[in-house]
Amino acid sequence: MLTQEEKDALLAEFRASIMEETKGDIEKVNLLIDEKFDKARRYGKRLDMIETKMGRPALEDPDGFRPAPEKKTGQFHYEVKSAYDVAFFDTYLRKGMKFLAPDETKALIIGSDPSAGYLTSIEYAREVIKAITEFSPIRAEATVRQTTGTEINFPKRSALPDTHWVGEIEERTEDETMEFGLEKLMPHEMISFKKVSLQELEDSAYNLASELGAAFSEALGLKEGTGFVSGSGALQPEGILTNPDVTATETGAASVIGPNDIMAFPYKVKRGYRKGAKWYMNDVTISVVRLMRADAIAPADQLGPFLWQNSLIGGEPPTLAGYPVVSCPDMPDIADGAYPIVFGNMRKAYMIADRISMAIQELRERYAEYGLVGYICRKRVGGQVVLPEAIHKLKIKAAG
Repeated sequence: MLTQEEKDALLAEFRASIMEETKGDIEKVNLLIDEKFDKARRYGKRLDMIETKMGRPALEDPDGFRPAPEKKTGQFHYEVKSAYDVAFFDTYLRKGMKFLAPDETKALIIGSDPSAGYLTSIEYAREVIKAITEFSPIRAEATVRQTTGTEINFPKRSALPDTHWVGEIEERTEDETMEFGLEKLMPHEMISFKKVSLQELEDSAYNLASELGAAFSEALGLKEGTGFVSGSGALQPEGILTNPDVTATETGAASVIGPNDIMAFPYKVKRGYRKGAKWYMNDVTISVVRLMRADAIAPADQLGPFLWQNSLIGGEPPTLAGYPVVSCPDMPDIADGAYPIVFGNMRKAYMIADRISMAIQELRERYAEYGLVGYICRKRVGGQVVLPEAIHKLKIKAAG
């Protein structure tokens, strides 16, 4: 049986062995705790830095405009206007004026703080100033056809069949006068070409590519409208004024248009075409004819009624001698030998063929070495007079 001293010795030996085994595990646990605390401290520092940066005032407003803050005497002030300003302003604050690039310093003005800051740059507006473009209304008045080929062919009757009276048993002879022809309408191509630099596209204050598309559309519309009125027919549409089969009547007096010319003019067109017929003239001619009076039907001591009548219904065009008037800017002014007025049914007289409405081709690779991008806008459209007798021209009599 063990004595008390032996029991105490065995217990002390057991405790010593236990402590030796667990000492290494305790040290590992303490190292893990220290690592966790170190990470937590580092994360805390990073969060403090982020909060500090977020608390700083922004250099650029998302909408591109920031009201100038209130300035104090002797305080540095600069109003940031663009991403370009942010770049060189950041360089100026961090490194100073001598580290700015030459093109940056050339764009700057060095002044005093009361004069809007030490550094200012050129500011561009985001709106493009554009003049109004007036288009010919012939496209809206004529017949428009879409084609997928190189031309449109349609039959045309050249004459009525011969008709004659016969007896009950008299021989019936064949008609040889009625014939059908083939009318051809070919679309012609027109283009507009422009090169712009990559930097213009990247740094423009407005959407330059979109503005080019709008400008191309206006230019092509203006060009085709002129072709529909006065085109030669060679590599371009045939105009209503250049077709040799469209008949004309000369004014009674030289160099002017008189009321009698207007009153009698609609009857130069066949009655069937007068339904849906209109007047086509420019605003200069309109300013002349709208003052005309029918004095011939008034008493000698009174003025006759105006030939021009404004419509009392909203959206309806005014009338001249009872027929609607269409303002056509491509029509010529009143001058000797000119044709300032056309009257008739344009829907029956003129046809337009659209092959390609408008297509824009972007050329990046061809001019890449020059830092340029080319844009070609093209359109294929044709037009010609298909029924000359449906319209009639007024010619100004030459003086002398």
